[in-house]
Amino acid sequence: MKFVLPRASKERLDALLSYLGDRAYDFKKCFDVQSEYCLMYADLMLRGMESRDLEYGERHHIVPFCFYKMEKKNCVRSSKYVSYNNMTYLTYQEHSYAHYCAAQCGMGIMKGKMASAFLRMYNRAKYMPTNCEVISIISSEEFEATRKLIPKIAKVESEGRTHTWEDPAQAKKDYYYANK
Repeated sequence: MKFVLPRASKERLDALLSYLGDRAYDFKKCFDVQSEYCLMYADLMLRGMESRDLEYGERHHIVPFCFYKMEKKNCVRSSKYVSYNNMTYLTYQEHSYAHYCAAQCGMGIMKGKMASAFLRMYNRAKYMPTNCEVISIISSEEFEATRKLIPKIAKVESEGRTHTWEDPAQAKKDYYYANK
């Protein structure tokens, strides 16, 4: 299935919020509903609820699981509390782009958590059996900007230290001297 970029539409967001019912309040705590990325995220979520025949699909929480995990420490990913009226079924590419959109429109602590989830999806692309068009849609500058939304990475950047993926030995030295 060819990936089609989501369209930013206030009507689609309104339809998603209506579908979510009481969960719409949780959604608004997680995402900036004025953001174009949130509008695209809503389009992807509704696309995943449409009846379609997918060769391969992935489940995705519309209101992120980590939101409920922070709110109620002992909740389980598959519990009714977390999943009821909160799931959609996406292709891998839609799922990856949904995480990218979520990282861009996340608010507060959710911004870093969504960026981290996107990076996990992005890194998984190299192991997917088919060519992942989504990865080529997101520029290296956009990828780097999203990576810097993660608080730990932003801290290393602001302190001028080396990241472990750049040079593990230097990163260890930088960390030692920064925390002496």
